[in-house]
Amino acid sequence: MKVKIGYIDGDDKLDILMLHFNPKTNKAYASLANFDKGLKLVNYVEFDNIKSLNNSYITLGTISTENKKGKTIEHKGIVLDMPILKNDNYITQILYLKDGKLKKAFKDDDKSIMKPYYIPVEDINNDKVIDIPIVNGSGNIYTSKTSATISWYRWNGKENLEDSSLLFTIQIYYNYQYKFSLLIPNELVNKFYIEQDYQEQSSDVLFKFYYYDILETKPKELFTIAVVNKNIIDENKKNVNQSSITLGENNDYTFTLYINNLEQLKN
Repeated sequence: MKVKIGYIDGDDKLDILMLHFNPKTNKAYASLANFDKGLKLVNYVEFDNIKSLNNSYITLGTISTENKKGKTIEHKGIVLDMPILKNDNYITQILYLKDGKLKKAFKDDDKSIMKPYYIPVEDINNDKVIDIPIVNGSGNIYTSKTSATISWYRWNGKENLEDSSLLFTIQIYYNYQYKFSLLIPNELVNKFYIEQDYQEQSSDVLFKFYYYDILETKPKELFTIAVVNKNIIDENKKNVNQSSITLGENNDYTFTLYINNLEQLKN
């Protein structure tokens, strides 16, 4: 069992969210109770196709907002991240209270809330609403944990399952191996392609960023981020490239930007 305690429905009474799991049926149950002169069960919902609760996570917070007479109203709720049996994926489900009943924001088999591995939810753009990360790509591209392009979304707040959907927030490229990230401008969302190239002679790693133009079939190389190993001496590195910009460094690496096509980059 997993438990999370907090204020969920705005009645100033502590709520308790309990997750139970039946390994024989692979069903999980999310039960909501509150403390009102004792522990009182409010309601529960059921999930099928759950792998286990060992790597499940519960987050409480603001799940949506609405504007009423010029005032922003925050709606609290529950975000569950649970591993499922299908393709060893994760689902990120949102729960909320409506007329004293616990409701799901999405259908359990909704592909838009699935991802290949767990990524913590967070308020990625500081608007006080929880955002959901979804991994872009498919197959070996998106199951790799060394790097990934993540699109962040917030719930649209529609209580009808047929109308409920995710609203795009931002897209970010994360390189977990070398610990850097790149915020992708909205105009270039889903138009980026990143190619990794190892330089055997120098042990540097190049990340080449390409842009897909809808009018052309061949991608255009915009810029390269070079991860330079500071612990390996290379005489060629003493020659400073005037088109390079040092982005940052840590104890092991220097991160350098090389602009491949300035005019295309400006466009």
